[in-house]
Amino acid sequence: MINYRCIEVKDKEEIYEILLEMRDYFLDGIRRTNQELYEYADKLAKNAHFKVTYEIDTVVSFVAYYANDYVNKVAFIIMIAINSKYQKGITGYITLGRMLDESIKKLKHDGFYKVQFEVDKANTKAIALYNKHGAIYEKDSSNNMMLMYIDLTDFTNNNL
Repeated sequence: MINYRCIEVKDKEEIYEILLEMRDYFLDGIRRTNQELYEYADKLAKNAHFKVTYEIDTVVSFVAYYANDYVNKVAFIIMIAINSKYQKGITGYITLGRMLDESIKKLKHDGFYKVQFEVDKANTKAIALYNKHGAIYEKDSSNNMMLMYIDLTDFTNNNL
């Protein structure tokens, strides 16, 4: 039996290494120079929740989100990713779904009302994952992207 471990990473060096390893699986927004990526890792370490699932020492998937709008109680998922080795099977999606579940539960527990995220309209797998968690289309945003959200006031474990 394979063991997976899910942890929250706060170390900028570790976040940087994960972003470097996974950078080819992102849209153009993550295609930055190594220095810019390092600075972004520092920003994530200071301001975001960065949750990673490992299989031994291999990154399977991760979720990164901001939960710092304490006035409006709105969180924002910055990115989700699945290592290409795990995209063909179900393992990557299961681990990513579990991390998303746990993140949503924590946000609701912490008093957040809504979690927003931007998704590529062509990324049907991500849209299906978000829809499974009760996501609602909000509006089109830039280029081929759309803004979606999950209403945490209506969210229950039945959404999972």
